[in-house]
Amino acid sequence: MFKEFYNEYFNKNGAGIALKYLLDNTIGKPKYGVDKLVELTAMDFESSFNKEMIPSMIYTFTYESKNIEKVGKAEFTDFIPVILCATNEGGYVTGINFNFLPNDVRAEMLDIIYKAYENFYTNELSDAVKKGEAIVNEELAGFLINETTRTEFFKILSDKLDYPITSAWRKYDKTNIKNQRLIEFDMWKYIPLLVSNDSVRGAGLVEIQKEIIANK
Repeated sequence: MFKEFYNEYFNKNGAGIALKYLLDNTIGKPKYGVDKLVELTAMDFESSFNKEMIPSMIYTFTYESKNIEKVGKAEFTDFIPVILCATNEGGYVTGINFNFLPNDVRAEMLDIIYKAYENFYTNELSDAVKKGEAIVNEELAGFLINETTRTEFFKILSDKLDYPITSAWRKYDKTNIKNQRLIEFDMWKYIPLLVSNDSVRGAGLVEIQKEIIANK
């Protein structure tokens, strides 16, 4: 599903479309309510949830931190993450930042998640949308919240994808999070297409990813 969409659109201005939908119209010139539904998505779960990030959901935001991180020779500051939220407690949010995964790995990872919880994403989600109700993948959320099952889950992903998924693990101080936006389920397909030089400050994402692979 996601890999197929990625293969079809990545070289057909897919990156430009993803940039518009996931950054420009969510953070740069944000769309809300009716405008969001008309121009971006068939869903607006964001309006139903409170301001707290929910494990198993994907979010983007600007991160106003000056902390310089280093992977190998690459030095950078995380700026506009796109994260699969794992935990939200004690003033911090943790999760996998898709920016630190190569584009094809993102697609494959989303496919694995989709297939593992196919009934949720095809049936339960569809029913919820028809009823105008917001819904959360509670089973995936439980796996991510629990450290033991989360570790096992990430190991399975790393083995299947031949990429160290935990290298994309990040912890964010909520006091530095601004412009938080939920990426609706039907917008997940654009995540593998996203290429943005604004996602980090300092070393570019490709350089960071190369250093991750070299040091895995």
